Amino acid sequence: MKGKYIKCFNCGKLVYRYPRDLRKSQRFFCSPKCRYTAQKSYQKKINQHLIRKVEKICLKCGKKFIVHKYRRDTAKFCSRSCKGQFYNKSKGNNWQGGKTKQNLILRNSIRFRLWRLSVFERDNFTCQKCDQKGGKLEAHHKKSFSKYPKLRFKVSNGQTLCKKCHKLTNNFAGKNRLI
Repeated sequence: MKGKYIKCFNCGKLVYRYPRDLRKSQRFFCSPKCRYTAQKSYQKKINQHLIRKVEKICLKCGKKFIVHKYRRDTAKFCSRSCKGQFYNKSKGNNWQGGKTKQNLILRNSIRFRLWRLSVFERDNFTCQKCDQKGGKLEAHHKKSFSKYPKLRFKVSNGQTLCKKCHKLTNNFAGKNRLI
């Protein structure tokens, strides 16, 4: 089998190609530089096609604004401030009045860390169920953190447990919550 002389897709120069290189859907170029310039010009054509602008109406303020064609399906607001104001007013289906944020603030506070350390020191860094000394220890609230806010930072409400024993407790990760 013999190869063929084929025109360069970009400049039209004749280039010899072997039979193994001949494919129906492939574009042939005389050099990598020629391929690069062809890709650049092709990208410009695509970008010019996409630059068409569409007029939309903002969901928050009702003003008309112009959007590029490639963004027209996703754009709903005229500015970031309108988007922020819109989503802050409608908190969403799972919004529970900022409960999670307050919980995170409490659990990451210095007061909580000091409570945890004092529970560990009182129990001599030993699991109270399996007597494992050291390792991955966790401070467990005997009466739950969420239901008894007055007992959250009482050392008497704390207990040192290893990770395995802590998972077996009745109120670990909200096991005792009503469904």
